[in-house]
Amino acid sequence: MSIYRNSSIKQQMLDIYEKKIAKWPVVNESVYVDTTFGRTHILSSGSTDLPPLILLPGLAMTSAVWLPNIGAFSRDFHCFAVDVIGDYGKSELADPRHYPRVGKDYSTWLRQVFEGLGLKKAHLAGLSHGGFAAINHAIFAPEQIEKLILMAPSGLELSLKKVLPKIFYYLIFPSEKNRISLVDWFLGDDPTMKAAFFKQLDLGLQGRPKVPIPILVSGNKLRRISRPVMLLLGEKDVTTNAERAKARMKKNLPTARIEVISGVGHGMNYEATKIVNRLVLDFLEN
Repeated sequence: MSIYRNSSIKQQMLDIYEKKIAKWPVVNESVYVDTTFGRTHILSSGSTDLPPLILLPGLAMTSAVWLPNIGAFSRDFHCFAVDVIGDYGKSELADPRHYPRVGKDYSTWLRQVFEGLGLKKAHLAGLSHGGFAAINHAIFAPEQIEKLILMAPSGLELSLKKVLPKIFYYLIFPSEKNRISLVDWFLGDDPTMKAAFFKQLDLGLQGRPKVPIPILVSGNKLRRISRPVMLLLGEKDVTTNAERAKARMKKNLPTARIEVISGVGHGMNYEATKIVNRLVLDFLEN
């Protein structure tokens, strides 16, 4: 079964993707890596002589979510913006029944992506659901990671208590009104986020992404992370309690750098692009 409800929605999602990539401010190349889960699509930007940086997007946002940041990041890093397997974008599952079902599966997939790109080690950044994948790779394959950047990651705080009831309500009562209400709540008040993602997420909710539920990562597992970590949180993120997430990170990884960005919601890289770019580059380069 396809992750898209029908071919029309698939084409609309791909059209949105292509329009965003057409605005990509630097030269890019599509690269494909075969994994046991399927074919993974990656946008490569920046000189191959620079240190590698893997970028993982949030659910339904695709690699194009890094549009505001890629110009700054690719000046100093060879960037690989990945379409997560089982999610929207240009990556494709080989078999819809075989997809990452738990966090460890994401690490299995990412290990193969690293190997397919010829990378022994790289910096890894994940936004939202991509942060959940990044956390798990840091737990299960630390030897492949230089530094870890987590932006409003799923699985760090009990955000599911906020998110799942709203999703389940829509699944039980899947009206257009309820779908629009859910997207509106998720994107918050920022007009930039709504302009960039309202239609995309509206279409995304009509599909069936094959991804794991980002359950809370245990303290024992968090303490296994041995690489340098920076955690970025949005003060007004509706999906995550920033203070609780900050406290949990401090408790389990006291050496982690933690930044709560004032007045910002879940889409921090769009809402506070300059701040995010500065924090990320400062962390990676120092």
